[in-house]
Amino acid sequence: MNTLYFIDLLKIDRMQDDLLKLLESKKCSSEERYQIYLLLADFGYIHLQDLFKESKGLPPFLLNEMISLVITTDNFESYVDIFYDLPYEWQLSMLDVFRDKNFRSLKLQELLESLLNATDQEKRVRASKTIASLGYISSPDVITQIIDEQSQMEEWQSPQYTGEKLMYVRLMGNIKTERFLQYLELFISDGSYVIRSEAAKSIRKYKNGRDILHSINTRHPDSYARNIAKEWLERSMDYE
Repeated sequence: MNTLYFIDLLKIDRMQDDLLKLLESKKCSSEERYQIYLLLADFGYIHLQDLFKESKGLPPFLLNEMISLVITTDNFESYVDIFYDLPYEWQLSMLDVFRDKNFRSLKLQELLESLLNATDQEKRVRASKTIASLGYISSPDVITQIIDEQSQMEEWQSPQYTGEKLMYVRLMGNIKTERFLQYLELFISDGSYVIRSEAAKSIRKYKNGRDILHSINTRHPDSYARNIAKEWLERSMDYE
């Protein structure tokens, strides 16, 4: 590791072949592999993406940090292009990085919306979380159709779907399309407190949100919905 740090300090790019040999060695640790990737990225190694496709075993925190350093505003779309070719762990970390760096493009938006229909729940959750953070969806139907379909499943009310529903509710609060209000009013009586609370918070973000919460507080047949509406009516703007 000290040698790798020294190569980085002096920018000895002529040692690129040596780095690639070390990368192939069984003795190469996860920390060394992480540092080598950073060096190769810094040296402009043209086959770096191919190496990523074959990479396994990096701890999640190192993987997120490395991807954050390697993927930039200038090259992120090239990683969108190879998203499905990368290992599963890389895909999840890339979604986090796209969100954290607030990257935006039509190509990325199409990827995120396609992942909302992925068979893997974790991908769906991270994609919806990223969309919620970016605050844009091509059409409300993209979300409402998914909710309509999933809500018909018996397991929809199980704890297994809490995280996914939470992201949908948060997304609808950040994007603030009138079409979403009827869905938020359904979620405000969800069996999970965290879902009800997030739904009330999202409703409050709308222009007439306080009026809607007031109506729910006084007229809704579900006591849990009335209570959470009242709670969010009484909260200060610091909770927004």
